[in-house]
Amino acid sequence: MPQEMEEKTRQLMEETDSDSRIREYTGVMEHLITVVLVCFAAFQLWANLTGMLGAVKLRAAHIMLLLPLAFMLYPTYKKERRRRKFMPVWDVVLCTAAVFCFAYILRRYDALARTGRLNDTDVWVGVVCLAVCFEAARRTSGNLAVIALVFFSYFALWGKYVPGVFGTTAFPLKRVIKSIVWDTIGILGTGSGVSATYIFVFVLFGAFLKYSGFSQFINDISLTLVGRSPGGPAKVSVIASAMMGMINGSAIANVATTGTITIPLMKKTGYKKEFAGAVEAVASTGGQFTPPIMGAVGFVMAEFMAVSYTKVMMAAAIPAVLYYVSLLWSVHLEAKRLGLSGMSPENIP
Repeated sequence: MPQEMEEKTRQLMEETDSDSRIREYTGVMEHLITVVLVCFAAFQLWANLTGMLGAVKLRAAHIMLLLPLAFMLYPTYKKERRRRKFMPVWDVVLCTAAVFCFAYILRRYDALARTGRLNDTDVWVGVVCLAVCFEAARRTSGNLAVIALVFFSYFALWGKYVPGVFGTTAFPLKRVIKSIVWDTIGILGTGSGVSATYIFVFVLFGAFLKYSGFSQFINDISLTLVGRSPGGPAKVSVIASAMMGMINGSAIANVATTGTITIPLMKKTGYKKEFAGAVEAVASTGGQFTPPIMGAVGFVMAEFMAVSYTKVMMAAAIPAVLYYVSLLWSVHLEAKRLGLSGMSPENIP
């Protein structure tokens, strides 16, 4: 491995988020964001444990607390300086608008659920809410995703002017806003529901494992086993994901705990970013059928087939082994094709 690549790998292993786009605050703002994050985590745990808010209100509250964090932490444009003492005024306005819109939704949702009719204020709050969500999506996911969202949102309004088979019936603004903002088929739909429940809990669990050193321990074992072989970081991703999958059975938690280290490491050592993300996604997904702790489907199968969970585990063992062996072989062939070598001994724990 060239000297420059070895140095990059060493730095990456010490600091896995070196290429992050997140802002770095100093002074009062640093402490304020810490307080906000702790309160957000505490609220999410309380809401999920007690279930007092209900599904839709939990989603609205989740987004209400999440959007300001997006505006606090993600810069307006790529070349903006990362280190700051205070938030830009524009971001303060966006944070205020986000909190106001979703607080209004929380306050009005019960009444709207009974009547099903939006007034003018509901519509304009929905418009502002949609704009704020688009801006947050632009910062976190890029321009392409927002262009698609805006296009299809406007298509519902102006689709009647499109000729041919792609034309559609015209929908009034009130109906479009109701569907996207207020109903459970839009912003408050399944995506935000999964984020407010499973994704948040697993990400928090992954952060706990990361900062407690357990996930690093698993990665160190994987590095020791296959780090010296060609394309070692990708094989580390496969083995670490398999080991993590044995104890949590969740693809989400798997990516959150191992992917934060293995994906940047693969990119730095020569794999394309698409391949690195695909390897981690495929390897983490395999944890759902890797014994002994499988995904929820394992328990459903045992109940549905009226057999013991032990039999399900035994049946899943061979497919799980074949799955990860084939994945290891795939990344090995890719490493050979790209001419990648293993990691140097000083970078192996």
